Amino acid sequence: MELGKQLRNLRKEKEMTIKGLVEKAGISQSMISKIEREQTSPTIATLWRIGQAMEIPLENFLDNQVVGVYPGV
Repeated sequence: MELGKQLRNLRKEKEMTIKGLVEKAGISQSMISKIEREQTSPTIATLWRIGQAMEIPLENFLDNQVVGVYPGV
């Protein structure tokens, strides 16, 4: 699953609005929106802050991403 879709699904499962995530993670609303719409890729630091705000380990975001980014790993 693409990272943005995964983030949106997890956020909705937690019944968290974008505004709520923004407040907890300290990341701009436009950045969260761009990530969810696959218009930008977050840094590891940004993903960590999102994970902390949502109480989700960073690894959960990376499990499906590493192979696609680095084939053969």
